[in-house]
Amino acid sequence: MDELKAGNAAGDGPGEERRRICRALTSVLRQSPLAEALDPKSFFMMLNSNFDMLYISGALDLEPVWQAIAGGRPPHLMYGLFLRFEEIAAVRGFRVRAPDSVRTLTQDQRAEYLGLAQTLGEAPLEVVGSDDLEDDDVYTTDPNAVAIPLALGTGDLKPFIPEELRRQVVGAVVQSLKVAPVGQMLDSAQLAFLVDSNFDDLCDGHTFDFAPIHSGLLQLDGVKDSDILVGLVRLEQALGELNLSLQPINLDVEPELAQRLLTEHEEKERAAAAAAALEAAARARNPDLVRRTGDLHRNTAVPLAPTTPEPARGDARERRLRKWGLTRISSTRTKAIRYSVLTAVLLAVLAFGWSMRPDRPLDETVYAGTLPIKKAELLDGAFQAVVDDSKWWPLSKEEREQRLAAFEKVLREQGHMLNAQIRDGEGRLVITAVGARKLKVARYFQLGDKDGNIPEDDPKPPAEPPPPAKDPAPPEPEQGTKPVD
Repeated sequence: MDELKAGNAAGDGPGEERRRICRALTSVLRQSPLAEALDPKSFFMMLNSNFDMLYISGALDLEPVWQAIAGGRPPHLMYGLFLRFEEIAAVRGFRVRAPDSVRTLTQDQRAEYLGLAQTLGEAPLEVVGSDDLEDDDVYTTDPNAVAIPLALGTGDLKPFIPEELRRQVVGAVVQSLKVAPVGQMLDSAQLAFLVDSNFDDLCDGHTFDFAPIHSGLLQLDGVKDSDILVGLVRLEQALGELNLSLQPINLDVEPELAQRLLTEHEEKERAAAAAAALEAAARARNPDLVRRTGDLHRNTAVPLAPTTPEPARGDARERRLRKWGLTRISSTRTKAIRYSVLTAVLLAVLAFGWSMRPDRPLDETVYAGTLPIKKAELLDGAFQAVVDDSKWWPLSKEEREQRLAAFEKVLREQGHMLNAQIRDGEGRLVITAVGARKLKVARYFQLGDKDGNIPEDDPKPPAEPPPPAKDPAPPEPEQGTKPVD
């Protein structure tokens, strides 16, 4: 990061240049129409805390920032914002790696979006990039703004690892551990699946972290570090051939025992290599005389003995089948049936996985009888939808309440309630999920109109006056007394 070092050498404190560029980008956001929807404070903290990861190979990578704040917002506002980011970063002397969506824009489109940004009232570039921007300006937020749901993890910012290199690393881990004593307790397919599933956490493109695998191996019954040593050494050699390094890890093995185990392993490898060379030489001389077994042989290959069927065993099987009126199915038909069943199962699994992927469009007609939906989809497993304004605002208050209750029930039955967000046609957030069982609806969306006006409640009729009190009845005379005239 030459620019940062140059800024510090010129008298700036540590990270001052970084803070200036973060402030400038935050000012661009505050002067854009998106300032009402995003929290500038969260945006500033996101850039500042992830700057070292965003600044890769001498350029500021804006792709993770795009992914963090896009969230279904209008494309023309996003394009204008990031084009302004490029300009202010260029003024600050940084090279910028624009998002893929911005890099594909033509010159005419870039000029159009920049002109639109200026028309919408964004400040001039020299004002936005001024050095006298104070922290109070950065942290002054709109109470209605939404905090940026940023989760910039190492998976977003790690160097791109080609699929071929990923496959080679997974294969190296499996093959290295299989030659060690612990390999007898491992299933190669399961181990490869576990390494591939957690590859982003194990490898950052430069080093491979064996510690999680080491912890898992020690949980196996009777496994010690001495059973893993040979595999770890082989893995380090294999990763070196792939221009990767192994993160250092300490094994609890005595030096004498470690040397003896490595020496024995090297001797076995030399013996295996010699046997393979002899077999290759024999195959080259006479392929028909090669003994095709799984063992390694030091002797000269001998002719293959003709295989003879076992008539007694086959006849007994045929007799048992005929006893029950059955016949044996040929091996060709058996294989065909087996392959057909496996293919059908595989296609069903693939179809199910495709239908349950976390990012996919949804059928709007499912919600036709409840909330009028124009567009619905799942983004990272969260329900996102846009309401059809032309069908919603004409509804009465009672109809809206009924529709919202029915929509909440459908969403809960589908399991899409958690983190659900529904916006109106103008992009305003009108419905959000509260936990996984209830929806929170904006009051104007339920009772008012699209301009945000809410009618006053109907006045209550005056309470009726209480009935007049009746005169108390005269007391009855007691027995034995005469009434008084």
